[in-house]
Amino acid sequence: MPHAAEGPATKERPFVAGHSGTGELTDGGEEVQCGRLKDRYGLSWQVCTPRMGELLGGSDPERAASAMRAMFGTKKLDLVALQAAADAA
Repeated sequence: MPHAAEGPATKERPFVAGHSGTGELTDGGEEVQCGRLKDRYGLSWQVCTPRMGELLGGSDPERAASAMRAMFGTKKLDLVALQAAADAA
């Protein structure tokens, strides 16, 4: 059975209250777009908060799409901006 190489398409999704809990992940690594992080070993992580899941996975596809577009322009997640974008949809 082949082993998949780690890369940008392979990521873990830790659920955290916000970016304040991600310092150890970025130590020696870098922040990437949309709340993603790459650790010092090159493993990619997607930071997920419960509120982010609600905004991006809600039952209203227009609100979710608007929040997703707002997220594309960020590195650190700004849940207030995502909420504002969803409310404006």
